[in-house]
Amino acid sequence: MRKDHQKSKSDKFSLAVDLISGVDNDSMVDIMLLANDGGEIPASRFVISARSTVLQRTLFKENVEQRELKLDYSTNVVRALVKYCSTNDLVDDVWRPRNESVARELIHLYDAANTYELIGLKDLICAKLKVLTRTHPNLACAIYDECASYGSSGGQVPAKPKSIALKAIRHNPTAALLKKNEHGNQEAGVAALRASTAEEIIGDPKMNAEEITMFRAAVIWADAPFLGDGVNYAYRLQERRHVAKQMISRCINLSNI
Repeated sequence: MRKDHQKSKSDKFSLAVDLISGVDNDSMVDIMLLANDGGEIPASRFVISARSTVLQRTLFKENVEQRELKLDYSTNVVRALVKYCSTNDLVDDVWRPRNESVARELIHLYDAANTYELIGLKDLICAKLKVLTRTHPNLACAIYDECASYGSSGGQVPAKPKSIALKAIRHNPTAALLKKNEHGNQEAGVAALRASTAEEIIGDPKMNAEEITMFRAAVIWADAPFLGDGVNYAYRLQERRHVAKQMISRCINLSNI
């Protein structure tokens, strides 16, 4: 009886090893995932369907065998989805840089993980965001802003990443909002926020900061660089400063400065 039990365990282990060895085998590729920026990522229908019931329903509905599937995400995000399905990890170099672009795209990846019900990937991203906002608190504003943008466009706000970012900003507002890089230029921080999210942060009653810190954040936001040039740039800069003045009058008690 004991030998039979050991043999059963051995057979299951052997099966698992064989299945895992086939996951990254190019001969298993039978579908092309099309990203919204033109990228094409080869994948195995069996592998991605085994990990995501949403993709399973999509790929095998009505017994129609699809050779291509369009996903409304960037090449980096789609490739990361495929990689996670076969490795249970995020190993691509694209996620290693610590900059605003990567911070924002991690939120797109979280949204994709939520869409395709990849709970483990969501947990993995949240763990990565916690480390990122702890080691680079100036990126928390970009993460918060990107999460909020889903709500403004009618989508589902990634609540957990937004909470992680807000907690990081509240914990260390000076580093999160005002930090500059080695060249003396503003690097993400409050400059990464849109008007609506800037007002949410600057007017947050739970922020662990003095009024002068929030005033400085509003001033930095008012002068933050943005796309535009010539007359249009001057007009937009004036408009942005006007918004900042309104923000200061509503959110900051100047008598405490």
